[in-house]
Amino acid sequence: MAAQSKRRNVDEIAALRYMRQEEGARPPTVYDVARESGVSFSTAAAALRGSSIVKPATRDRVLSVARSIGYRTDASASALASKRLRPHSTALPPVAYVTATGDRHLAPQVNQTWEGIRATAAELGYAAEHVDFRAHPNPAALVRELVARGVGGLLVGRTTPLAYEFPFDWSLFSVVGCNRFQTRWPFHSVRKSVFGSLRDLVSNLHARGYRRIGAALCAHTPPILDDHARLGGLLSAQQTFGPDGARLPPFLGDFEDAKGFLKWFRRARPDVVIGFSSLHLRSIREAGVAVPGDVAFVSLHVWKANPEDRLIAGLVDPLYEVGVRAMELLDQQIRYRKKGLPPTPFEIVVRCPFLEGDTLPARK
Repeated sequence: MAAQSKRRNVDEIAALRYMRQEEGARPPTVYDVARESGVSFSTAAAALRGSSIVKPATRDRVLSVARSIGYRTDASASALASKRLRPHSTALPPVAYVTATGDRHLAPQVNQTWEGIRATAAELGYAAEHVDFRAHPNPAALVRELVARGVGGLLVGRTTPLAYEFPFDWSLFSVVGCNRFQTRWPFHSVRKSVFGSLRDLVSNLHARGYRRIGAALCAHTPPILDDHARLGGLLSAQQTFGPDGARLPPFLGDFEDAKGFLKWFRRARPDVVIGFSSLHLRSIREAGVAVPGDVAFVSLHVWKANPEDRLIAGLVDPLYEVGVRAMELLDQQIRYRKKGLPPTPFEIVVRCPFLEGDTLPARK
């Protein structure tokens, strides 16, 4: 007993010494390998284990990075992680990305998220498929079909009506939501950070020298979570970055109210407008106002696939990245055997990257 106690004390002292090391002196971890390799933590960990679920080229890159930064595997930690994370069966169940929307404007969002899901599922060793609710009017029959095919995980994307309003037995699957719609998901989800992205955008404009920042945020009927998040991000940014004289009231009218928008624009006299390119930029130019000569413009949604939008500065929806993170989260739910609707759902939010464009020139 005395020997064991002495050994435990030695181990505790060693642990304390390790934790007190300076950041630059600590040994590299799997997180360091993942970051330097440009892959997810789960992919890096699988590659370091020599797992066959990782593509050979990816595995070689991860191992090369590990050697170059001096990573060394901790055998005891690896054994513990293996016992905790690996399911009883080495076979991973198929997963399905479930959507149901007939809106053609939302199709690119669904497809880009699906690309992120599909690529990450392949890296992790899952077979993935895209399922459209509209092709399955009977939810009970769809559940039976998915269970019969051995599907163990669902990624729920854009759905109209909302998927969880169906009499769907979620307890049979691990579930993660992708993106958002009118209300909060009842399960864990991954979506873009509307509040944080708009706050970052106002900070960016302020740093470039713009002071009269006008935001045409509009609002859906009925309102959706994005409407509240956009307004909250703007008000938060105005309190932080805008002097009292430049805290312009936002335009919160209907998306199609061009007259109301122009009336707000002439009254507010902004030096830069945050809005929707397909609506507000067109209205400004049709009113004879030069962009960017008379006023600068930043779009809340830049579609890089649209040739016209490539010249517009603004935020890009991180749809592919949302798919990647959602699939990684679903992988964790499956490995820990978490199924059904959680008692306390949480959200992972992804910031929107900023795309430079001709509509936002540098200020003198």
